[in-house]
Amino acid sequence: MIRKGYRPIEVWVPDFTSEAYRLRAALQAKASAEADRNA
Repeated sequence: MIRKGYRPIEVWVPDFTSEAYRLRAALQAKASAEADRNA
């Protein structure tokens, strides 16, 4: 891949199985839906 012009990188992503992540995502989804209703 390097010969094709690519370089290796490391990408950190959230742990989607984490209960804390799921709670934050649910709260953000609720806030987004509420904002749409109030627009």
